Amino acid sequence: MLNHDVVEFVRRGYCGASTEFLVNVTTLATFRECLRAIRRYNRFDAEEVIGLLSEDLFGKLRWVQVGRATSPLIVARIASETYQQRDRTESENRLIPAEGMQRTARQLMKVGRRSGAESVTWIDEDGGVREGRPREDARPHTVRLWWR
Repeated sequence: MLNHDVVEFVRRGYCGASTEFLVNVTTLATFRECLRAIRRYNRFDAEEVIGLLSEDLFGKLRWVQVGRATSPLIVARIASETYQQRDRTESENRLIPAEGMQRTARQLMKVGRRSGAESVTWIDEDGGVREGRPREDARPHTVRLWWR
């Protein structure tokens, strides 16, 4: 379901109302329309990001925020348990192993790199901000993509 209020908030933010904001996006339809509200901004191209971020990948996330830190910003929280996933395909809740969280983080980071994001970082369970591929034992929980 599309949340028109969230899309309008993003549109107004990029029309000069704010240079710093994040909004929660709960559906893939709203996410895509928020990106389309940004359109092209320096190296950011909404349609390119939309084409790279699949429905399956969006479904593995706990939450997503779209906004602006002067330039376009996407922050995504990776689900650590199956009940947190947007697609919730399993009836029983289980912990998602580190490898599964790493795979999701790598896929998100690839979206950022392929679409020209200036900064592609992940945050580990201890709150440390990291660049590059997550360590084997890491449980990355948030990925941040920022375009200059």
